[in-house]
Order: sequence, then C-alpha cells, then structure tokens
Amino acid sequence: MQYVLFGVLGVYTLPLFGIVLSIAVTQIFRVEALILYVVAAISSSYLGSLRDIFGSIIVPLVTAYSIPIRKDPKKLPAETLRLFVVLAALFVLSSISYGIVMASEPVVKTYGGSIFESFRDVTLTQTKEMLTYIALTIGITFKPK
Repeated sequence: MQYVLFGVLGVYTLPLFGIVLSIAVTQIFRVEALILYVVAAISSSYLGSLRDIFGSIIVPLVTAYSIPIRKDPKKLPAETLRLFVVLAALFVLSSISYGIVMASEPVVKTYGGSIFESFRDVTLTQTKEMLTYIALTIGITFKPK
C-alpha cells in the first residue's frame, strides 16, 4: 500500500516540485522563464479543483491504510519510519519554498500577481497539510491497543 501512497503523494506534490524547480531555474525568481507560467497554470488548476479531493480525502485515507500495525509496541516498523521521513522532508521543502516565495514577493509580482498568489497558496497549503499527515501517521502509529 505504501507504493500507492508514494505515487499519490508524488501526484499531490507535483505543484510543489514545480515551484522548487522554478526557484532553481530562475535563480530565485531573478530571471524570467517560461517555467514560471507553466507551473503557475498547474498550480492554479491544482488549487481550483484537485487539492480538495487529494488533500482532504485521498491522501489521508491512503496514508491511514498504509501505516502497518505494530506487532511489537517497542519497535517501530521500517515502513512507518520511511513514511514519516518522507512526510517530514516534504514539510521542510514546502516550508522553505513558502519562505522563499514570500521573501521574493515584489519580484514574483512583476511576472503577474496571480503567479505569486498561486505559489504562495500552494506552498502554504502543502506545509499545513504535511503537518496534518505527520500527525495522522503519529496518531495511528502510537494509538493504544
């Protein structure tokens, strides 16, 4: 089930990876490039329709079902640890991306206000939702039997 989860997380975080790629390619938004507009379009459609379904229903449900039941209360399954590390890494990546987008607000707005708003909303939303998924993972992992 974790392969399904990582596939779903990959699709879900595609706009975030696009923003990270935009940051890298444009030298932190100093150089105008087509990728800014492509990622902004993907981010807008993500925010408009996909986020609600993916972020609220699919990812939490698949996350809950991919956490293995602990047979030994003193030992944490490797799959759970792997999932936690991936979610924590995505949280850090989205937090750093949010900080860069916010610090670069005047520069990003020169390419269009909608690009800034899309990038800001995607990074902030994914930061919050990664925390939710981390909490879900911890809650299910350490629930009393």
